[in-house]
Amino acid sequence: MNLPKFARIVGLSLIVAVSALPASAARRCSCDYCQTVAPTEPCSFNGPTTCGAFLSVTLCPAGS
Repeated sequence: MNLPKFARIVGLSLIVAVSALPASAARRCSCDYCQTVAPTEPCSFNGPTTCGAFLSVTLCPAGS
């Protein structure tokens, strides 16, 4: 494998990893997700928030 081909593979791998990072940093808030994690866990609901804040303004069933 020559160096330019290796550099392209590494570059594409880095682009994929960086583009996937924001999606995994804050999951989408949902009742199923937020009832199973700590209230301080970050999630995304009309912008960044925490699961505790999400649960305080939504009507989620009291158990799954």
